[in-house]
Amino acid sequence: MKKEEEEEKEREEGEGQEEEEEREEKRKRRRRRRGMGRRGGGEEKKDREEEEEKRRGNKGGSKGGREEKEEERGREEKKRKGGGEGEGRGGVRGRRRRRRRRMKRSGGRRKRRRRKKRKEEKKKKRKEKKEKEQEEKEG
Repeated sequence: MKKEEEEEKEREEGEGQEEEEEREEKRKRRRRRRGMGRRGGGEEKKDREEEEEKRRGNKGGSKGGREEKEEERGREEKKRKGGGEGEGRGGVRGRRRRRRRRMKRSGGRRKRRRRKKRKEEKKKKRKEKKEKEQEEKEG
């Protein structure tokens, strides 16, 4: 009696686990299809494109295979450069780009120029004040 109940319990737990795994798998698939985020995603589409490229490459002719290899190399380089989905610029160019954007956000060129001018004016005034004091001491 007890043995049967225990076996039944184990069976139910096993089924629950399987259902959970299936649900998880479905979720993953859905996510991949929908594409995470704004620019990312479309894994299935990429897979399909890769398959097509492979077929095209296998068709024959000297160009087919080579073309695919070059594209693959390009994609790898992009991935290495940075950015989750292989987009965007990494390294110095990216840094400069981000910096430019930041500067724009904080008021842009005009604001910076004005600040600089104000600073120069203050400097000049300070210098003049010092010179005046120096003259007073001497005179």
